[in-house]
Amino acid sequence: MTTYKIRNKTNSYRKLIGLLFTIAALISCSENENTDEDLYGKRPEIPPITNIDINADTKTDFFIEYEELMTTDIPSSGGSIIGYIRPSNGFELLYHSPDGYLFFQKDDTITVENKTETFWNSYPASIVSIHRHHNNWDKYWKVISTSKTGYYLIFKKTVEDDSQIGWLKLQIDTLNGQISLIDKMTSQSEELLIE
Repeated sequence: MTTYKIRNKTNSYRKLIGLLFTIAALISCSENENTDEDLYGKRPEIPPITNIDINADTKTDFFIEYEELMTTDIPSSGGSIIGYIRPSNGFELLYHSPDGYLFFQKDDTITVENKTETFWNSYPASIVSIHRHHNNWDKYWKVISTSKTGYYLIFKKTVEDDSQIGWLKLQIDTLNGQISLIDKMTSQSEELLIE
């Protein structure tokens, strides 16, 4: 009988120790659950959507928006946040291959007709981006432009046979990715100087 009682106590201790290990493992797992911030580092804040009304007709002509993209592997090994300007209300943007959308400079002349390697489209124009590799985000946002002195986005709107051309001068904050409109010009002529 004595032997049976010792075995019973030993089994009880084993069960108790097993239970304690299980509880400790569960607590450890719940403490180590990954949030997005744990998994991907400190994700930059995404600036709010901004509306631009060029011609003061109370209709939004351009939206400044942001989109986060990431790889499909789990956990995601890379990602980006892209800030772009999306035309609306019949406006189009001028794209230059291979330079993108922000390729004009002050004192350049824009025309209604396309030049070589340029075309008008209504696609969103990528303006600024920040990237992540595993859980490390870049320190600064990168302006998607070959220009270093000023950022001009060229637009046009055609209604029947009447075309309006213009430019938006942008300011881009590389610390927070904020895109701001600082000047604009429109014209119904065939050409327009960027001032």
